[in-house]
Amino acid sequence: MQKSNKDDKIDQVIDSYEITSTASCITTQTLLLTTSLPIDKFIPVFGKITKFVHELAILYQTANHNKRICGVLYDRIQVAGAAVENLKVREKHRKDFFTKENLTLMLKLEQTIREIMDFAKKVRELRKWLKFFLAKSINDTFTELTGQFDGYMNSLNFIITINTNLQIERDNEVLKADIKQNFTHLQQLLEGTKDQLSTVDNQISKFTEIKKDVFDIKELNIEMQKGIISMLSKFEETSAIIHNFHDGEKLNQNYLNAINARLQMDDFDDGHESRGKIRKKVKIIDGLEVALKEFDNDQIPNFNLQISILTRIKDSRDIIQFHGFIEDENHSKKYLVTEWAEHRDLRSYYKNPKNKMDIKTKLGFALDIARGLNFLEAYAIYHHDVRSENVMITFHKHAKISNFGLSRGFTDATRSFKATPTSARYMAPEKLRDINHKYCRKCEVFSFGMLLWEIAELKFPFEDKYNDIMDITSQIMKNPISLVFTSDVPEGWKRTVFDAVSHRSIDRIDLKEILRRLGQLKYELSSVPSSSSNPIPQQPNQMNINNILSIDDAIKQLFGKKQNSNDSETNKRAYETIEEYAELGDIKAKFYIGYLLFKENRFEQAVQFYKESAEGNFDQAQFKYAECLFHGKGVPKDHKLAFQYFLKAANQGGVKAMFYVGKMIYNGIGTENNLEQGQHWIRLAAHNGYEEAIDFCINKEIKL
Repeated sequence: MQKSNKDDKIDQVIDSYEITSTASCITTQTLLLTTSLPIDKFIPVFGKITKFVHELAILYQTANHNKRICGVLYDRIQVAGAAVENLKVREKHRKDFFTKENLTLMLKLEQTIREIMDFAKKVRELRKWLKFFLAKSINDTFTELTGQFDGYMNSLNFIITINTNLQIERDNEVLKADIKQNFTHLQQLLEGTKDQLSTVDNQISKFTEIKKDVFDIKELNIEMQKGIISMLSKFEETSAIIHNFHDGEKLNQNYLNAINARLQMDDFDDGHESRGKIRKKVKIIDGLEVALKEFDNDQIPNFNLQISILTRIKDSRDIIQFHGFIEDENHSKKYLVTEWAEHRDLRSYYKNPKNKMDIKTKLGFALDIARGLNFLEAYAIYHHDVRSENVMITFHKHAKISNFGLSRGFTDATRSFKATPTSARYMAPEKLRDINHKYCRKCEVFSFGMLLWEIAELKFPFEDKYNDIMDITSQIMKNPISLVFTSDVPEGWKRTVFDAVSHRSIDRIDLKEILRRLGQLKYELSSVPSSSSNPIPQQPNQMNINNILSIDDAIKQLFGKKQNSNDSETNKRAYETIEEYAELGDIKAKFYIGYLLFKENRFEQAVQFYKESAEGNFDQAQFKYAECLFHGKGVPKDHKLAFQYFLKAANQGGVKAMFYVGKMIYNGIGTENNLEQGQHWIRLAAHNGYEEAIDFCINKEIKL
């Protein structure tokens, strides 16, 4: 069998350690001398293994993903490190160990530990884990590396060893647990993206059907594979931009990306509302309401870089949407064009007595923010200023993170930000103690923990007692922090807050765990039995059906010919019913939500609902989505894709869709020109009584 390059290198090292001997007299003693080596020859490899033990300990402590896997790898390497220390101490009593054969094994063990270190580095972060997962099987790589390690340890006859069978059983459990947790987290991230498959609820269900033991991407359904690949692609693009923006070529590309996001002031009508430096505008082409925020040029460092990044992270529905920028004629000011938040910021929302803030609303907002922060973290971006005034509430009562990165560089982790009586309430103790302390994910966790307390209590942390910055700082520096709950949020919420605001950063949970816990709370809340005499536990994601209409009755109330438009309370109840069904994934309800949004000229939002309903195979939504694509209403004009959706609706019996399909084929729009096929579809529409099709046939002298 041919030797590998690794074996050749090891042989070269061994050759340099060879003890030469004369061939004249080979006795037992001489043989012992020629196969024994001084401990000095082992010291370098001992030192490397000891170093690896310390490095892997740090990797384990700071791992954001696959912490269990990193933990069992650390346990193994620690055993090797203990064995090495034992050999150093008992050198005189273990002279039989220091042989050429064992040096060969030790060098191979060191190489395997190095590969284990490399594996741990790749699986400890989401982006690197995804990249590794797409290329290799996690299970196969883990099994191969640990098998090699255990084999060398046994061959070396180390006294400190492990029970292999028990360890293998534990390894399997660890792998299953971490992989399952990874995919749960991925699913949650994908659920917060606007164009990924998980925005279509019937496809979300496919994610929940993932097998318990998925170690290879080929084992996933095609939808999940595409979602993962798309997410990784954007991670890689953003990472490359952030780490290479000083390079001239990269800056040029960033500039091009910025130009693509450039808009003109003439593209907008006045929305007749201002909030400080933020002005409401209405996009002329589709009626979309947007916010224009004014900045002086010197207020936005690395502008081209930040525009490039903002265009890549706008997939998340939990981050305020970025549409582009406008620059004035004098090039002295820029305006960031973002989504308009009808209900202002979170603090303004909960201070308004007209707005309901029950546990369902609180939990919904908390989950929106948690998804958004996890999405940003996946891109290695931290907000630096997580607080209620930087969370916006949209028309549909969706909480969205805003105001990040625009006044500071994305990569500027150590820049000093002056604490104010407001911002200090959310700052981690280590940042208050040393403003130059490097900002990291644990600082972000602390801020979010304080915001979760605020959402529960509907007031600033320490608002009742302290408004002086020194007093606030003193309260945060206490160990443990003195936060008191008076609201009726679940115990799980309270535990999450206290675990997030631990005084020592190392003791804080991570953003991923917060998202998981909030998701669990939502499940538990939806599973609470109704108050009927024979309560039936609800399944996850099922609505409380008390005092709610059927979907058909709600549609009839709002859209039927005999709807009671004067009964505002019933109409409100009907609308809330349709909203509830839409949240549960009902494709008909999604279509009607889209229809209502379209009537309000909120075209981009309407198109999203049309699309989701259309992909759920609802023929009316397929037609409406196709119309939007055909005319470029709320979505870029795409005749080819429009034809595909018209055809889907026509194949389900949509008469108007049949006519559109016929005309597009007849005229060669979005598809190849074919008069015969076009006439076939137009005649089909005419035979079903569609008047425009009948007129078309008469004018074109097409036989009916």
